[in-house]
Amino acid sequence: MNSASTTSSPAFPAARKRFPYLGSGLRWLVTLLVLVWGVRQISPSAILSSLQGIDPLAFGMALSASAAGLLCSVARWWLLLRAFPSAQATSFSSLLRLTWIGLFFNTFVPGNVGGDLWRAHRTRHLFTAPWQAYLIVSLERIVGLMGLGSLWVLGFFWLQQSQGLPVELGRLSAIAWLGLWTSGAALVLAFAPLLSPVTRLLQRRKIHARGADLSGVYLGSWLLSLGSQAAVVLSAHVLMQSLHPQGLTLAASFCFAPLAVLATYLPALAGIGPREMTFAYLFSTLGFPRADAVAASLALLATQLVFALSGGLLYLLRLRFAPFPDSERRAFGDVAKPC
Repeated sequence: MNSASTTSSPAFPAARKRFPYLGSGLRWLVTLLVLVWGVRQISPSAILSSLQGIDPLAFGMALSASAAGLLCSVARWWLLLRAFPSAQATSFSSLLRLTWIGLFFNTFVPGNVGGDLWRAHRTRHLFTAPWQAYLIVSLERIVGLMGLGSLWVLGFFWLQQSQGLPVELGRLSAIAWLGLWTSGAALVLAFAPLLSPVTRLLQRRKIHARGADLSGVYLGSWLLSLGSQAAVVLSAHVLMQSLHPQGLTLAASFCFAPLAVLATYLPALAGIGPREMTFAYLFSTLGFPRADAVAASLALLATQLVFALSGGLLYLLRLRFAPFPDSERRAFGDVAKPC
């Protein structure tokens, strides 16, 4: 194994040691502030009543869509990893396991990126240099966000053409166009490292180690991002539609749900608070009760928790009964401990 793969853990744990409670404190503070403000705006009893009105079948459909989205996310990471010249091949099931466990960290670590650090950290042994694992996971996350932005731009103009935008959202037209161009530019910049001399791809447009065409990797990962993010949008749609079967259009869900997902990147506990208030505000512009929007958002959170908590359980079970392979553990200098 390359000596670079046996380097010590990255520098970010040192910052955690200096400020061990900063992240958790900020996460709880933001969550509590938003929840206190929300309770002043929306009656908790009304939210509870709306939650009771959600069809269990709709919740099951949302869970199924979330599972499909998870598989699309894993496939996107698998595609990018296989295309990287210096990466060792690994199985789809291994990446699925790491992604599933990563959902636990993404949910309960501020900023919605803890699982990404986990995935990169656990795949460092596949590369000749550890930073390459972080590069691939960063690219995978950027492409995922660009898929989210693409769906929002689609939903924005779809809603504008189909039923017109509320007055409160009319000013977002310029932002939509800006987002459209920024998404394209960010995708080009995101894939620029794959064309750099570091990976010897400047001389030709083939990712030579796998024989994959760069344009195919680019298009495939973006399409998989659309699939994974569309699964979230559809989950939100079926939950909201179970409360308003006649009044909600798919265009509105494609316009509003991506913005609510983006709000979860704020430092809050599992995105609680920012996501719910975003749901409440946006759907209320179309005349839907805020309590119903918050209830649908909480049900969407419940689908996320099902996978996040099961990922945490999978992590604990592997530590107890099937520790991570020595090849992974040696990559991080922690052979004595499985994590």
